[in-house]
Amino acid sequence: MKTVSVLALLLIVAPFLYAQEVPAWARHLPDLPARPGFYQGIGSARSSDDIDADWAAASGRARGQILQQIRVVVNNKVVSKIEEKTSAEQASITEAFSSTTDQIATGTLENVPIDRWFDEDNKVLYAYAYISKLEVEEKFEEVLNAATASAGVYHDAASTALAGGDAYLALTSYLQAIKEVMLAEIYLNKTIIGDIQGNKKKVPVLPVLQSEMCLLLNSMKFQVTGGNDQQAERGRGLPVPFSGKVVVRSAAGDTPVRNAVLGAAFLAPGAGTLSPLSRTDEEGNFQFSATEVTGGDAVSKIRVSIVLPGVEILADKLPDATRCLSDAFVDFSYRLKTRANVTIAMHIAEYNLSKKRAKSSVQEEIQKQLLNDRYAILEESKVLQHVPEEKLSAAAQSGDFHLVVAELSRIADVIVVGVVSTEQRTNPSAGIFFSSGTAVVRAIDAKSGQILASVSLDNQKEGGGSYEAAGMRLLQKMGKKIGEELKTSIEVVMK
Repeated sequence: MKTVSVLALLLIVAPFLYAQEVPAWARHLPDLPARPGFYQGIGSARSSDDIDADWAAASGRARGQILQQIRVVVNNKVVSKIEEKTSAEQASITEAFSSTTDQIATGTLENVPIDRWFDEDNKVLYAYAYISKLEVEEKFEEVLNAATASAGVYHDAASTALAGGDAYLALTSYLQAIKEVMLAEIYLNKTIIGDIQGNKKKVPVLPVLQSEMCLLLNSMKFQVTGGNDQQAERGRGLPVPFSGKVVVRSAAGDTPVRNAVLGAAFLAPGAGTLSPLSRTDEEGNFQFSATEVTGGDAVSKIRVSIVLPGVEILADKLPDATRCLSDAFVDFSYRLKTRANVTIAMHIAEYNLSKKRAKSSVQEEIQKQLLNDRYAILEESKVLQHVPEEKLSAAAQSGDFHLVVAELSRIADVIVVGVVSTEQRTNPSAGIFFSSGTAVVRAIDAKSGQILASVSLDNQKEGGGSYEAAGMRLLQKMGKKIGEELKTSIEVVMK
């Protein structure tokens, strides 16, 4: 029985295995033959017991190569036209029209000619597919000229979805119809006119689709069901997820918008991390979580809105629908604890040319930067009453602020400590003196012990009439720079 099966297989495969000359297109594999004006593709498959499956695999790969070439050419043509008018990225444009492009290209390749050859030496089957570029272009123009019919299918799908109470499916169907028409208008460089509504009136199709899509969006309403107006703490998530519901409002009552894709985003100056895209359930309910809040005002907002992938690419041609979509949202508020009046305890250990200075120039420059209605600088004598100077200097040197924070948290909101020093540099010529300096200054939250800001300067340089004068000028220069950086950092975290 086994012998009979083998003989039968050989009888089937024999015509391919023997007496086959190497065709011209296969003489320089893997290179393709020179055929200007044609798309070409070569697919291969290693020979197995299933000859039909092998040829199908090789042919599919050959078609796939041509499909990829057509996709690139068409997308580049569309992208170049859209990019002339918008700032959209190429990847986004390609994605917006990829489905329609692939459908047309795949249909074009259904009857593409395919030549076959079996490499007996290596037991590999090859398929060679080719099609005229002019034929492909004519096919695309033929299909896109019939864009009204194609868009009509999606328009009917939107109407059916609405009748079945599926508003989001209707929205996506409208969007797909719009993409069909827009691709045709961009590719053919003309306005598509037709009877999209079945009333025997031929009109520009795009405005009709946009108007119906906008009408649906305007009927969608968001409701808040929980999590609004929460107290937030910087660096932590909101304690309760914020939840709501989306419905379509009509004279007949409210219909839940099910399976709708929603997105959430912080509105500036709010900032943080949110859970990813969410879908509404069968009752139109949704829920998002703020896993971390990193910024905001006394009252800040998080916006939840409908997401329609690809719609941003169509904004220029769909101003009304884009506006209607941007109005379909709901805002949730949160209240971030802020500190209106911040008390600062400060001590900078300062050395000029290795000599301890009784009064720090760097500290004075930092104070100048922080002195305003919001910040109050404690007198240093009051600071030293709670923590001796040697302990403050030791903490600045070691980076261990545990004891300092424990003592000063009773009188201050922020503790600023640091060490700054200068030293002589080589004198390059007579009468010119230079000093170099280093600094490490930190601002610590007295309540939590967390470092709010850290400024490190190394190998800073300044010249003067003497080494001491150069050192003093350098201390003032570093003080101003440190003060500016500290203020910026503290402002961010103390909002």
